[in-house]
Amino acid sequence: MRTWGLVVDHVRTTDRNGPTWVPVVAFTDRLGYRVEFSPRIQGAGLGLATGRQVEVVHLAQNPQIARVRRWRHVVGPVVFLTFGAPVFLGFGVLITVTAETCSSP
Repeated sequence: MRTWGLVVDHVRTTDRNGPTWVPVVAFTDRLGYRVEFSPRIQGAGLGLATGRQVEVVHLAQNPQIARVRRWRHVVGPVVFLTFGAPVFLGFGVLITVTAETCSSP
């Protein structure tokens, strides 16, 4: 389902890179309940200012699983997996080949 949400706050979280501020988006589901969530993908250029209205997509039966419907937020995880996985696997192959070459008599 599609609806409109509003960035109502930013909460401070801490991860391995230190403290960051994550937006909190609120919307009303089809039953009239208020739902709040934070976008899963974050980073440079993905920030959402407090008070900004954004389009939200969610499952009708489970509105807690919601996403901001912006190109960067929807396509970002797919792009990361598309390019990140081959790089990760490439390093694994490189380490394996290097280890075999170094251990040969």
